[in-house]
Amino acid sequence: MKIKIINEIINVDLSKVTLNDVCDIIAQISVDAGVSNNAPTVLYSGSLCNYSTNSIVKSLDDVRIIDNTDLGKFLSASDFNELIENAIKNDIINGTFDVSFVEKGIRYEDDLIRLNEYINQKSLSSVELEKAVKIASEGFQYESTKGAWAIASEQFIKATPSSSEIICLTAEADLTRIWAQVEIPTALKHLPDKQVFGGYTIAELKSVYNSNGIESVQNLLKNKAIDITQNVKVQNYISDAEISKLFPDVDFEKLSELEKLQIRQLELEYRRANGIFDIDKFFITNIVKLLYK
Repeated sequence: MKIKIINEIINVDLSKVTLNDVCDIIAQISVDAGVSNNAPTVLYSGSLCNYSTNSIVKSLDDVRIIDNTDLGKFLSASDFNELIENAIKNDIINGTFDVSFVEKGIRYEDDLIRLNEYINQKSLSSVELEKAVKIASEGFQYESTKGAWAIASEQFIKATPSSSEIICLTAEADLTRIWAQVEIPTALKHLPDKQVFGGYTIAELKSVYNSNGIESVQNLLKNKAIDITQNVKVQNYISDAEISKLFPDVDFEKLSELEKLQIRQLELEYRRANGIFDIDKFFITNIVKLLYK
């Protein structure tokens, strides 16, 4: 398999490649997102108001996101799946497979139990080997500190231009995942004090870290992201005065907050169903406004 790394193309022997080799290869692929050094860097994790943050960032123009790098594109391609499957198979057959490369990325405990059973057997059938490779491959993709996207995220943060403000769409992020476990610590270690990360300077975040530890930094940044989410939710609804005009038979002021929200939601769904209002486009527009205010 031929793989393009920075400044050259390497030829990888799939019959001999190991997971350690794969980690080395990932670290050598470009994380240039093809935008100016002044473009904001957008980090994302989880969902936002029931929208995939991955989908949100991909709809934005002139921002620096990992998906637009050579590395991000490679990790999403079928060639990468072929590469890691062969590497894991070789490691299992050779008795050198290290489960720590994948265990935190395996979603279901039963799958991890089965994987450990497979790799601890003296010999595996072809079917068992295929099942073990499938479980481990999915785990390696998203393992939160040693996996493919964890390595890529570390490289991406390290390469962030000092003039790029880092914005975090992480209001609903799982703090055991890559944003919290890799991207935040890497930023604290490698980025300059004046750089803005999630609404705070690195110097401010370092001060919190030195006083209270990494969990305090993670929670501080997540809470800041939640504040942004609340702003978006507010902007998604029209004012009380405007909605009162749409429902003249309803005494809007006497409604509970829940009832007001329900009426607003009905109004939005009506406009969306009748092609009057594209709620997805409106939501994205509000995100853009917050990013570029």
